[in-house]
This record gives sequence, C-alpha cells and structure tokens, in this order.
Amino acid sequence: MSRCEDAAFCAGGNANHIEHVTAIFASALLADQKRFCEPMHDDYRLLWHWHAVEEIEHKAVAFDVYQQTGGEYGLRLLAAIEVAVFFPVVLFFRHVLLLAKDGLLLDLGEWRRGSAFLLGRNGLVRVIAGEYGRCLHRGFHPLKTDDSHHIEEFNRLYAAQLQIL
Repeated sequence: MSRCEDAAFCAGGNANHIEHVTAIFASALLADQKRFCEPMHDDYRLLWHWHAVEEIEHKAVAFDVYQQTGGEYGLRLLAAIEVAVFFPVVLFFRHVLLLAKDGLLLDLGEWRRGSAFLLGRNGLVRVIAGEYGRCLHRGFHPLKTDDSHHIEEFNRLYAAQLQIL
C-alpha cells in the first residue's frame, strides 16, 4: 500500500469511529429526552432530534466501507483508541471557545454544571463510554445495536410537521 493509500485507510478507520461516537451520542440523546431534549427550545429540539435520527440511520456506513476495503482489526483498534483520546480534547477546546464567546469562560458555576452533565454519575461521557467499549471487540458491528425505534418515534412525532409519509 502506498503512503497515500495508507493515510486514506487510516483516515477511514478514524472516520469509522467518529461516526460510531456520533451514533452513540444520538442514541443517548434520544434515550433520555427528558434530560437532553425537553430543556431545548422547540426549534432546536426538532433539529437535534432530526440530526440524531440521521446519525442513527447511517451509523454502519463508514464501518462497512472500512471493512469492505480490507479493514484490519488492529488498525480499527488503534483508530478507536485515537478517537477516544483526541475527539474529547477537540470537543473540549471547541466548548472553551463557545464559553469565551458567551462571556462564560470564567463562570465557575457554568463549569460545574458542564462537568456534572458530562462526567457526573449519569453524565453523558459515562453513558457513552460503555457503549463505545463494544467497538473494541472483534465481532463488533454497529447494527448489532438496534436503534430503529428512535427513527420510528421521530417519524411518528414529526410526520405531520415535516410531511413524512
């Protein structure tokens, strides 16, 4: 494999795991709507609900492409670890920028609430970590977790509003 092909293959492994993380986030968001969705403004709730369903709908595409192009377990494992380390770091720095933009960077209460939301007993990171660990197994496939009920619920809730038949 040439360096370019090797780099593209490695990038595919990372994309595969980033897609997996976003699908897990989506499922967690929809599994606990009282906590994650109800506090949102109605317009944002619809957008986030749609985006979560969209992530669930295509959650296996990057994985299947990776596998069909010769996906190796060792490289997949390395990509999983890389994404587990760097993805949260990138999100943290983006969050810091948003806090700074809103003038909340030095607001300790905001940091406490955010930390509890992410790292608390029922924090989003804890919810996601267990599910993410499943991707480390050799026999893993994203479709082994059936999230289709979230898609059905979305269609039921918003069919009239979005004219979905």
